[in-house]
Amino acid sequence: MKPILLELGSFRLHSFGLLVALGFLAGSWIASRRGRAIGLDPQAIQDIVFPWLLMGGLIGARILYVLSYWQRDFAGQPLVEVLAIWKGGLVFYGGLIGATIAGAIGIRRKGLPLWATADCLAIGLALGHFFGRLAFVCRSSL
Repeated sequence: MKPILLELGSFRLHSFGLLVALGFLAGSWIASRRGRAIGLDPQAIQDIVFPWLLMGGLIGARILYVLSYWQRDFAGQPLVEVLAIWKGGLVFYGGLIGATIAGAIGIRRKGLPLWATADCLAIGLALGHFFGRLAFVCRSSL
């Protein structure tokens, strides 16, 4: 797989980023359908996915990456380097932890049943993880 699928001026569409985004969208679609099937409002599920899970996952993934590679990549660097996720550096487990915490907060604020909503999101998580692993394997095989 080509690492850069499209380049228009300074804009680059990376295959890794596209596959991760597709995985997130597919996972949110599955979660909404599952929510409807068990009697939850699909829009309420989407309100948890965007922004709670998305932002919690990104923040958690970046924090764990920065903590894991602090000495190698970030010690002595300006703060802007820590925030530069477009340069790469996300860790799945950090994203899972961050999204779990943010999701629990979002579910509570929306007044949704915790375990039923978590069941809906779990299937989407598995599908999203598949796309993320596929993206990683494709990127690593180059």
